[in-house]
Amino acid sequence: MVKQGLLCAALAASVVTGPAFAQQQLPSMTTQTATITRTPLQSVDVPGSNYQVVLALVEIPANVRTGRHTHPGTVFGYLMDGDYVLALDGQAEKAFRPGETVRIEAGVIHDEGAGARPAKFLSVFTIEKGKPLATPVR
Repeated sequence: MVKQGLLCAALAASVVTGPAFAQQQLPSMTTQTATITRTPLQSVDVPGSNYQVVLALVEIPANVRTGRHTHPGTVFGYLMDGDYVLALDGQAEKAFRPGETVRIEAGVIHDEGAGARPAKFLSVFTIEKGKPLATPVR
């Protein structure tokens, strides 16, 4: 069910917008995560709201952690390749395999990273316009 929602959102974003955001790099969250890339592929405004949906390719190098952070909106991710772990604050770390999906709710503090193989995600961010995709937590 989550996979279908992710694919529908991705298709809607790609149909409504053009390749205007392709290959645009977002700034890294912190020095610690300077090697993590979030490449926006498509972006579309949600009609009648102050929100936008951003479809992005997220790549985490092998054995790199993002550090604790939050997102200003819900994030859906589809692990395309690699080893990936997610640790929501207060919960045990969980490993994911290619083909599995991830959902992270707005404001939830978490840490994530790649294992021995780099992680490559197709992610859908639903955020307020003007907000960053991620904010580090100290």
